[in-house]
Amino acid sequence: MKKIIIAAVAILALTSTRGVFSDPVKTDVLNINDQIVAKKQQISDLNKQISASQDTISALQNSEDTLQNEIAILDNQIAKNKLDVEATQSQIDETTLELQDLDAQLSAMEKHIDSDRDMLGNLIRKIDREDDRSALLALFISDDLSSIFSRVKSMTDLQGDMLSTVKRLQEEKAAALSKRAERLAKNNDLRKQKDQLEVDQIRMTDTLASKQELMDSTRNSENKYQGLISSLRSEADSVTSDITSLEDQVKQRIAADDRFPTGDVILSWPVNSRTITTTFHDPDYPFRRIMEHPGVDIGSTPQGTPVHAAAPGYILKVHDGGYGYSYVIILHADGISTVYGHLSRITATEETYVDRDDVIGYSGGMPGTRGAGPMTTGPHLHFEVRVSGIPTDPMDYLMQ
Repeated sequence: MKKIIIAAVAILALTSTRGVFSDPVKTDVLNINDQIVAKKQQISDLNKQISASQDTISALQNSEDTLQNEIAILDNQIAKNKLDVEATQSQIDETTLELQDLDAQLSAMEKHIDSDRDMLGNLIRKIDREDDRSALLALFISDDLSSIFSRVKSMTDLQGDMLSTVKRLQEEKAAALSKRAERLAKNNDLRKQKDQLEVDQIRMTDTLASKQELMDSTRNSENKYQGLISSLRSEADSVTSDITSLEDQVKQRIAADDRFPTGDVILSWPVNSRTITTTFHDPDYPFRRIMEHPGVDIGSTPQGTPVHAAAPGYILKVHDGGYGYSYVIILHADGISTVYGHLSRITATEETYVDRDDVIGYSGGMPGTRGAGPMTTGPHLHFEVRVSGIPTDPMDYLMQ
C-alpha cells in the first residue's frame, strides 16, 4: 500500500498548492490593475475632450472665412494636438502597465509549472523505487473482496489524476507561451504608438508656426489675410496650369526621345525621412478652408536637405519664386508627374532628363526664407503626385 499512500500524498500536495500567485505577486498584480483602470479612465476623459475640440474645429471650418475664424481654428487645432499627444502618451503608459502585469503573471506561472513538474517527477521516482511485489501482496492480503476492488479502483483513479496533472501542466505551458506571444505583440504596438506620438508632436509644432506666421504676415489685418488667401490659391492654380499646358506642349517632342522613360512608374522617397506630417486631403490641414492639401508634407526634413528625383523623368518646370513659393515639376511615364515644393534652392534645369535619386534641389519651408511662400508651417518637403494634372495620393505610388 506504500505506493498508493505516496501517490495520494503527492497528488494532494499538487492540488492543494494551486494558488497561481504568491501573496506578494498577487499584491503587485492588483496594484498594477488598479493603475490600468485609472489610466483607462484618463484616456476616456481625454478622448471626450478631443471629440469636443474636433466639433469646435468643424463648426469653425464651416463658418465664414475670416482672419478671426482662421486663428480660432488654429488655436483649437493646437489644443487638440496637445490632447492627442497626451492621449497617446496615456495609451503608451497603459500598454506599459499591461506588459508589467503580463510579466508578473508569466513569472508566477512559470515558477508554478516548474514546481509541479519537480513534484510530479519526485512522485514517479518514489513509486518506481517501491517493491511492486510488496504492493501487490499488501493489496491481496485482505479477505474482503470488495476492499480489494476498492483499492484497485483507487490505484486506477490515482493514475488518472496523475495523467490529469500532466495534461494541466502542458496546458499551462501552452498558456504561458501564448502570453509571451501577446507580450511581443504589445511591444510592437507600443513602438508604433511612440512613432505616432513623435509625428503628433511635429504636427503641433507646425501648427504653432502656422498661427505665428499668419499673425505676423497679416498683423491682424483682414485685408492682408484675404490677400494671403488669394496668393495661396494662385500658387495651387499655377502648378496645375503649368502641368496641364506644358505637358501638352512637350508630349510629342519627348515621345520620340529614347531618353524619356516608359513603363510602370514606381516612386522612391524624395528625402530620407518618411515622416508624414500632413497627408493627402488631410482633414487637419490648417488651411483646408482655402483649399484641399494636394500632396503630402514630409517632416523631419531640416532646412537644406537634399531633395532627389523620385523616378526617372523630364524636368517640366522649374519655378524659383524668390521668397515666394518655389517648386520643381518632373514628368514621368503614363502622364504621371511629381511636384517638389518649398525648395530653398533649386539645382535642376528645365527641359533636361534626370535619373532616379538625382538631386534636384534642397528643401525649405521655414517661414520667411527663400522658396517657402506664404503661410508655411516650418521646414518640410511638400510632395505631390499628379495623373494628367489631377492630384492623387502619393502614398499609392511611393515604395513602402
